[in-house]
Amino acid sequence: MMPINTNTPGAPAVGPNPQAGRLIESGHPVKLIYGERMEYDQTKVDEMTLALMYLTTFSLGDGAPRSWKGYDWEVLSRLHAAGFIADPVGKAKSVALTGPGAKLSGELFQKYFSKTSVPPHR
Repeated sequence: MMPINTNTPGAPAVGPNPQAGRLIESGHPVKLIYGERMEYDQTKVDEMTLALMYLTTFSLGDGAPRSWKGYDWEVLSRLHAAGFIADPVGKAKSVALTGPGAKLSGELFQKYFSKTSVPPHR
């Protein structure tokens, strides 16, 4: 896709990402927040998303942990590529966590949100 200009004189050319409303600038993800550009760390976003997935984990009778997939599609794609979740593409409103994904999800939730050092149980 051909880069477009942001209509700001002297602004660098950027390419739109239609899936998530993000811009890619100099190879780094950039999020527009209230008109301001912010580069962000995809690894931190992926970790935080997986941690929050623990909060909404449930099981449908088969025992497999699932989480609602109301997260950014690019993040879900990266988590799938890393083997932490099943393929998120489909009509289901939830996605299955793999064994390693469910384990890491709990560990990250404890790391970022726990007030104690007690391991999470699910």
